[in-house]
Amino acid sequence: DTEAGEWVELTGAVVDPVNHTISAPVSHFTNFAMLAKITEEEPIVEPTPIIAPEPTPVSEAEDDDVPTIALISGFIVVMLTASVVAFTFLLRKRKKESMLQS
Repeated sequence: DTEAGEWVELTGAVVDPVNHTISAPVSHFTNFAMLAKITEEEPIVEPTPIIAPEPTPVSEAEDDDVPTIALISGFIVVMLTASVVAFTFLLRKRKKESMLQS
């Protein structure tokens, strides 16, 4: 509307997306323009990246366990050896005592 100095929306406009045209019935010649309403779109939210933990290399884990395994194995060997020696000593002592009594 040139007298009011503002755009007036036409009713009955048809959009043809195949032929890329817009048609509208008009009753007079004047300036026309295609205007579009901008709608607010929801912001795109990118997902938070998941950071995977770094795996522990097998060689490091084995190196850390070697002293522990050696200590435990050594302790078991010492205890078994001490038990065998004590058992043998007790058997000999009982055998000597039984021989002295007979």
